[in-house]
Amino acid sequence: AGVHTTGYVPAVTLRQDGIEIHTAQLTLTGPFAELLRTVEALERDLAGCRLRTAEWATVAQPRTRRPQLVLTLHIQQLTLITEPK
Repeated sequence: AGVHTTGYVPAVTLRQDGIEIHTAQLTLTGPFAELLRTVEALERDLAGCRLRTAEWATVAQPRTRRPQLVLTLHIQQLTLITEPK
């Protein structure tokens, strides 16, 4: 409700001893209350993932120059590496 995804960057940030850590940078915009509800839902519902950082910022919208709230999340998931036999 009013929250929009403006960016998504997936990456494997560690590969060691049979595990990988997958990190996703997710950028959202919207009203503060709705962004906060989204963070709460992600923390509750993303099984096997952990929210590592949440960075809040305001930026001017390109066309209107009105301030816009931006939330950048870093979400990590630990994955076992399974080699095909």
